Amino acid sequence: MIKKFENMEKLGNYCKIISGYAFKSSDLAEGTDIPVIKIGNISNGQDVIIDNSTQFVTKDFLAIDSKYHINKGDILISLTGSHINQPNSMVGRSCRSYSNQEFLLNQRAGKVLPNNNADKDYLYYLLNTESFKFAISNRAYGAANQANISPRDIENIKWNFPPLPTQRRIASILSTYDALIQNYKRQIAALQSAASELYKEWFVRFRFPGYKNAKFDNGLPEGWKVETANKLFNITIGKTPPRAEPEWFSTSENDIKWVSISDMNQGSFIENTNEKLTQDAVNKFHVIVVPKDTVLLSFKLTIGKVSIAKNDICTNEAIAHFHLPNINWREYIYSFLCAFPYQKLGNTSAIGTAINSQIVKKMKIVIPNGHILNNFHKIVGVMFDKISSIGDQITNLTTQRDLLLPRLMSGKLSVE
Repeated sequence: MIKKFENMEKLGNYCKIISGYAFKSSDLAEGTDIPVIKIGNISNGQDVIIDNSTQFVTKDFLAIDSKYHINKGDILISLTGSHINQPNSMVGRSCRSYSNQEFLLNQRAGKVLPNNNADKDYLYYLLNTESFKFAISNRAYGAANQANISPRDIENIKWNFPPLPTQRRIASILSTYDALIQNYKRQIAALQSAASELYKEWFVRFRFPGYKNAKFDNGLPEGWKVETANKLFNITIGKTPPRAEPEWFSTSENDIKWVSISDMNQGSFIENTNEKLTQDAVNKFHVIVVPKDTVLLSFKLTIGKVSIAKNDICTNEAIAHFHLPNINWREYIYSFLCAFPYQKLGNTSAIGTAINSQIVKKMKIVIPNGHILNNFHKIVGVMFDKISSIGDQITNLTTQRDLLLPRLMSGKLSVE
């Protein structure tokens, strides 16, 4: 039964949207106490992003107005961003915090404060509908890559709001999917933590199998060595075709996934890329196609993101590709790159640490003997395969949720 809602009202009748606190640049630092959530920390419908580019303030700032505090379950929205054709950086993208950690909100990052007549979860799903995203994008002003919108403009957008009990039923259905997704993500995080700890135990603390009988030379076990990355791997750099060229993106399942830094995560495998590059564009612009199992490293702006290509992909010029001599290298080089101290390589500025491809290629990498490398692959490879399998389940659940979302929110699918 189709039962469309007939209560067209402004969003502002159901919630208030605030912009964050105006921190000074001198307030911000790296790795101190409380993370500050900027627009770059707001994902597209997932958790808050905490990465190498995140800045912090001291605990003294917890004394600011509580409305600028971000707690578990809070809804965040980006008040500045790009056009909607770049979904991972678009203006109006929203996410929520799934963490028990407390954050503070920076200006141009917005927060949604529900009224008593609104269900918080319902508002979160409303902001993630394509209809509402387009409504925000159409009201934004400024350049395509620097579009801005005010909280008031978002509050003035109208929607057919159902009664509060119906809001709660809709949110409950969609929240069931997200609860499963978050549970799977916790499993992935536990596997990643176990893999990281084993790497540290074997290759940082040198407590690998047989270490008690190992001989050391210049601080390394006998048979191990240090070599530059370009002597170990064929390292290539991505390339971005010109945006002015028409129709070089495609939605065809047969074309190649397009990956930018915003698609990367520390989740082992690249998942859910939203754009694809046509085969014609690959040929015309000589874009490198990276085969599956290639280890990827971002080396501009958000330096130090490491992922593995699950399928053949293309990337932009801010990502280096470590082509492996064989699969046994996959887990070790991934773990090595995750742990590498990139801040020692380049110059740090307000927008991040900048290095270039030549620095990446000259990185010094510790190489264990073949026996240890193979054993690490056998143990951690099982973890990575499990991560990949769980990632597939997350993708399936996300697809099902996203198919239900517009039908439930519009009232086309009854919840009575």
